[in-house]
Amino acid sequence: MSKSAPELFVTEYENRIRQTFQRKGAKLLRTIRNKDPKGKEKVVMFVAGQGEAVERPARHQDIPFMNASRTKVELMLKAYFAGDPVDWEDLESMELDDVQTIADSAAYALGRKVDDVCITEMNGTALKVGDATKPMSLAFALEAIELAREQHWDEEEGSWFCAIPPNFWSHLMTYEQFAKAEFVGNENLPFLNKGNSRRWMGVDWMIHTGLKDVTGDATAKRGLLYFGPAIAGAGEPAGSDITWHGGQKQRWEIMDKVRAGCKRHEAEAVIAIEAAIDVDLRNAEHPAP
Repeated sequence: MSKSAPELFVTEYENRIRQTFQRKGAKLLRTIRNKDPKGKEKVVMFVAGQGEAVERPARHQDIPFMNASRTKVELMLKAYFAGDPVDWEDLESMELDDVQTIADSAAYALGRKVDDVCITEMNGTALKVGDATKPMSLAFALEAIELAREQHWDEEEGSWFCAIPPNFWSHLMTYEQFAKAEFVGNENLPFLNKGNSRRWMGVDWMIHTGLKDVTGDATAKRGLLYFGPAIAGAGEPAGSDITWHGGQKQRWEIMDKVRAGCKRHEAEAVIAIEAAIDVDLRNAEHPAP
């Protein structure tokens, strides 16, 4: 018996897992400043500090430089793996749709891990809105946006994002200011379902199920409002290793892998929104916006 998987399966699988990871894998990675690691263990990104425009001191005199700072951010990448065994009988009878199913499973697992790396890094913010005792409200959302804009970040649309858990989204949808099309932009993020994202108040809001608990018993969650260009990240599938195991196993083992890392290079680039999880929206107390 051949000890290598059929060439069609290998080629098709590798193509599909890369495409699936890029289209449907890590959501947050495509909202931040990201770089292809290209097999490296460390990625370096350069950051330019804020400068202030000046006027010429006097005619014919030298114009002072802004003297904006120049720093670099180093991302130490870690490897993450998603393994999956495929029996010989399964592989012999597989069609292309079945290959896609296996690739989806691994790509989603790698995507969730990369998102978790980003979320863990962004959770270290000191800027917070809410006290984790009241449910998500329009007032919390507006307060977070106000706090973000006070940090003097670029207000251009497409740079600000907010990832919130499903319960937060459900609460916000009870407000017409967030739910109705008159208040919401028509553009949707290309890598999300139309019903799971919207542009409101210059921020792209998205549902994310991987956000952290504020408390150990999951009674409160933390949403993240962040300035994408101020978060550095790296991550892309490094490839797939398909190995035959004979004897009593009689299967191929597929091992997909990714190198990923994330670094918040500006301390005020993330605002955490902490709110209680209230499943009964009818009894939720909504503070006036």
